[in-house]
Amino acid sequence: MKKTWISLLVLACCACSPSVIPYNLDKKDVQAGSLIFRDNCTPCHGFAAQGIVGPNLTDNHWIHGGGSADILKTITYGVPEKGMISWKDQLKQSEIQQVAAYIMSLHDSKPANAKDAQGTFYSNLELKKARQ
Repeated sequence: MKKTWISLLVLACCACSPSVIPYNLDKKDVQAGSLIFRDNCTPCHGFAAQGIVGPNLTDNHWIHGGGSADILKTITYGVPEKGMISWKDQLKQSEIQQVAAYIMSLHDSKPANAKDAQGTFYSNLELKKARQ
């Protein structure tokens, strides 16, 4: 049931974007997302997503929104003016979804040497609602 609601929320939020489709937050997807993240995202975000050049992805602060649809959009289209490339031509849609699932699984993991907070603060309740 939870997966259905997550999928419906993401589908509703991303209906205008055919390249973003719903995904599941199961352990298999999170594990697959961790490998993709390791191979592609660590130069900018670090192995623990603590932030290096790119922002810390483990805290409650988000530059481009912390909800499921926001994270999918940021990965898919990138933020060229900030140096983040669009991944839509390098990764399959399912892989983008897995990376988003992995990033969301890292919330509040408090990695060592985390980069200072950047962006808008979202309470745990706000993030939970935006990710259901």
